[in-house]
Amino acid sequence: MKKHQNQVCWLLEKVCRNTASNRGFSTFQQFLDNQQYTRNGILRYEKMFGSGYVSTGGASTTKEFVDMLNLKPGMKVLDVGCGIGGGDFYIAKTFGVEVLGLDLSANMVDIAIERLVEEKLPTVHFEVADATKREFPEGSFDVIYSRDTILHIDDKLALFKRFYVSVGASRNRKYVCISA
Repeated sequence: MKKHQNQVCWLLEKVCRNTASNRGFSTFQQFLDNQQYTRNGILRYEKMFGSGYVSTGGASTTKEFVDMLNLKPGMKVLDVGCGIGGGDFYIAKTFGVEVLGLDLSANMVDIAIERLVEEKLPTVHFEVADATKREFPEGSFDVIYSRDTILHIDDKLALFKRFYVSVGASRNRKYVCISA
């Protein structure tokens, strides 16, 4: 358009994702554990992002975000998309809180549990669970924390309603959700 020899133009079109073609996997969880997050793949991510982390920013970004939460000893934190647990270990050690880390990938949680045995932190727990389906009693958590996970969830309104109940809206609890 500007008669520049190195100009490149792109035409982009937004299209709906065909969820019927899951590359031979019947669930998103199967895709994660058999394609995206194999054990070797997770360990490669960890080499890139730092010990205990599988996403950009690693420990420094976790520290930056979590330090804003004003956590106090004894609080209960739900980490949605906990990965291999680096953030949860940091939160528990630094603030003296109880943490439940959820992840859809069984491979991620397996590694997190292996690390938990080494860390010996009785206030940290991990669970393979789908945050869009997992229910908690009202007021189970003081804070809900998440990084790089919620962007993958289609029905965010239903998820946030579920979170609202689990932090006990009637008890002036804190709800914080960070997705970097």
